[in-house]
Amino acid sequence: MPTHRRANVQIVNETGERIRAVSIVHKYSDNYVNDHVWDTLEKGATSDPMQVDYNTGALTTGRDWWMVAWVSEDGSNLFYTNPHNLRAFVDVLENLATGAASLVGTLVTSESGGWGGAVGHAIVAPFVNNASTSGFKQHILRVEDSVTKIHLHRNEVTWVSPSGNSSTGVATKAIPKTTKAAAA
Repeated sequence: MPTHRRANVQIVNETGERIRAVSIVHKYSDNYVNDHVWDTLEKGATSDPMQVDYNTGALTTGRDWWMVAWVSEDGSNLFYTNPHNLRAFVDVLENLATGAASLVGTLVTSESGGWGGAVGHAIVAPFVNNASTSGFKQHILRVEDSVTKIHLHRNEVTWVSPSGNSSTGVATKAIPKTTKAAAA
């Protein structure tokens, strides 16, 4: 009989720079979808936890799938997990980065802060309600995995759980700059 479980997940920023926005989408097969956006994450800092849902036990066939994306401090680059498990995901992110350029440009050049959440939600939205796991990294949670830390590096993302570790590469997409005048 499957047992519903929850784990706390935290992001550890080991990129060498402050992150403007970071987003996670976690899917446990078709049963659960969890997502979270942090507006900023300082260099070397660990985020507040988010909770994810998953099942364990006999006859459990589900899998945990993860997508992580973040925006550089200056808003010039979008970084995202790139497990090379189908091109469709990359195509969506590239279109998203290009299509969101005016939004990002407006927010980057605006005098107000707090734009990270808007960008983070723009990154997460296409994947939350999509049942596909194309482009998601598999990292299976087990009974003992009440805490998992996701370490962000410039070229790699690593999941560290008591039951084991997983890692995947990172891709980068430049976010075109716009000016306030062009965005207006």
